[in-house]
Amino acid sequence: MEGEQRLRSVSGSIDTAGFTTDIELNSVSGDVTARGGGRQAVTRARAISGTVTLSGIAGHVEAESVSGSVDVTADKLQRATLNSISGRVSVRGALADDARVEVTSTSGHVELRFKGNAAAEYDLTSFSGPIRSCFGPPVVEAPNGPQRKQRFREGTSSARVHANSMSGSIDLCRE
Repeated sequence: MEGEQRLRSVSGSIDTAGFTTDIELNSVSGDVTARGGGRQAVTRARAISGTVTLSGIAGHVEAESVSGSVDVTADKLQRATLNSISGRVSVRGALADDARVEVTSTSGHVELRFKGNAAAEYDLTSFSGPIRSCFGPPVVEAPNGPQRKQRFREGTSSARVHANSMSGSIDLCRE
């Protein structure tokens, strides 16, 4: 489908493809799946009790699931806000030079896989789960509790990546 899409479902899944402009997808009790054409757009997707899967997107993305996973594969991310309460959050793709990426999960695993040199300022925090990183300095553990942090800059871009998980792990790597 070409053009703007605003799709909603109460008790079923949403599956769309081929968008070239902004889309907004909402499902109460079903999965949300969207496959884009790699063009810059604003993509908003939300599922209460389902998985959100977005691929071939570029530009700005906001994706949220309350009791399911959020999986995003992007050609080039400009802005991203990704959140799951009790599911995994995964983002793969390239970062724009001035990208802003915010990823949170309350009780799920966070996976960050960036293409190329992955140049950005990174701020990773996990309250009780491990942080595993294929690059950057060692993870710092709090002396008085289970909290772990990793903060560093990779390369010279002005991109920023912030990831937070309360009881899940965080994995960061290059593809």
